[in-house]
Amino acid sequence: MDRRRQLLDVALAVLHEEGADRLSLGHLAARAGVSKPIPYEHFGTRSGLLIEPCKELDGRQVTALRDALRSVRTNSVDTADVLATAYIHCSADTGGECALMIGGHRREKEAAEAFSALIQGGLIRAA
Repeated sequence: MDRRRQLLDVALAVLHEEGADRLSLGHLAARAGVSKPIPYEHFGTRSGLLIEPCKELDGRQVTALRDALRSVRTNSVDTADVLATAYIHCSADTGGECALMIGGHRREKEAAEAFSALIQGGLIRAA
């Protein structure tokens, strides 16, 4: 497993187990068993750490939707079914990670701007 993937997985675990307020670069290093500079090398700032899991989850969901739409016939019923199914899977698969990060960190400008762009694009829901 590559280091970035490990750090993202641990960050998501911290969100679920301890909440967004505990997700810091230092705490991530301790939980991942790496030296403190490692998360800084991968994410730069705490805002960067908050943004990356959402971007990754967003990318996975967009890819899944595009793949599903490629396989659908060109009628509105099949397209609506694919869109509804993708929406349900997106909600279930993301487990609320982005909502946790958004809700706890609107005051951080960099994170707030990135989350706002994702929300405006309809890719995640506001908390």
